[in-house]
Amino acid sequence: MADWVTLLLPLAAVIGVCYYFLNRNDRAFAVATLWCGGWVLLVMAGNAPEYILGEYNAGPSDRAAILSVTMLDATDSIYSPLVAAVDASLFAGLLLLGLAALSYRDRGHLLAAVGWQLFGIYWLFQIPKNLLINDTVNILFITGGFSLFAVLSYHEVLSRAWDEQLASMRFIAGASAIAGGLYFALAKLHVLGTPLIFTVANQTTVLARAFFGYHVGLAAPPYSITAEDGVIIPVTGMIGGTDIALVLACTGIEAIALFLGAILAAPYVQNPWEGWRRAPSRLSMTWRRLSPLGRCLLALSLTGPVIYVLNVLRNVAIIFLLEEHQFAGVAQSLGYTEFDFVHGILFKLFALGVLIGLSLVVFEIVPELHTAVLGLFRLVNRRPMHASTPSSTEGSLRTTRRSVIPSPAVVGPDDEAE
Repeated sequence: MADWVTLLLPLAAVIGVCYYFLNRNDRAFAVATLWCGGWVLLVMAGNAPEYILGEYNAGPSDRAAILSVTMLDATDSIYSPLVAAVDASLFAGLLLLGLAALSYRDRGHLLAAVGWQLFGIYWLFQIPKNLLINDTVNILFITGGFSLFAVLSYHEVLSRAWDEQLASMRFIAGASAIAGGLYFALAKLHVLGTPLIFTVANQTTVLARAFFGYHVGLAAPPYSITAEDGVIIPVTGMIGGTDIALVLACTGIEAIALFLGAILAAPYVQNPWEGWRRAPSRLSMTWRRLSPLGRCLLALSLTGPVIYVLNVLRNVAIIFLLEEHQFAGVAQSLGYTEFDFVHGILFKLFALGVLIGLSLVVFEIVPELHTAVLGLFRLVNRRPMHASTPSSTEGSLRTTRRSVIPSPAVVGPDDEAE
């Protein structure tokens, strides 16, 4: 792709996100766009790829010069000061977001505002790695996310100035702190992540032997480490012509951390269905009788364990399909390798379907989560509370220091407007 296109697309993502959320405030839109666009241009146009990454295919002795290297596994190599600073920015940002969610008061808004910027800096410096592999899609997501973090920081400043609290803003700060803290602790600290990878890999090979009689096992340590995947644990004994290995992404921890953060950070109330005009089904009445804690535990039990088990079975199914060459012809006709088709397309669609299904279940059990997510999109219409009477959609998400403003008639996500 032409260099100018690679440069313009991320800037378009910055402008698009900032315009969507800030188009009613010209000054805020201009400042946010210049701030985010300037950072993106600085990282993309500078010599960051050479300084941070060195050679992309660096060997183990050079892996500490790669951006995604662990903070502890830096023996026999020099840990780049810039990499250390970026990792420190990541964990400092997550810490500040967590503290802000726990104490969402005057100073909490400032902590969140700074936390979003520090968290965004980490993602911003992932651009060089994606530039080297020409992954424009990832760069678009990164620049769009960085712009969203700037928008969230702006609204935290508004919350402090207007003496307001938005439940949706507190939710996203807490969810990001929990999900990001769990995932990056396992991804960055191999002393924590390697046992999880080994456990999933061992269970995968045990089930493959039990179900299909394959003589598969795991390679003995020490295991190799790469910038892209972290710790790699190879599977041995495969005779179908394709060798595979398991990494942290094969454990399902990303999805588990996402649901864990969202469910724990949801703004629970005693009866979120009050005012709904749709009669509940007999099944939903089961969890409507539960306390907020009960609904939280039910949602956790239906997501984390289910994702973990389905992910292990997915790994087993991949071994079976590769050994039996079930989709070899289809993959070849579409121009893919057999592994890329089975792993990268077939089971990614399966994972997407599972995540969508689980999300619908969680929204039913924890409707506060649905309301909080929608509240983030309503930031575009935000006004000071004292300027007008909050509408039903805003009132359910907005609080002051002393009281909660209830929604007069919260409509469920499946209800029809009268």
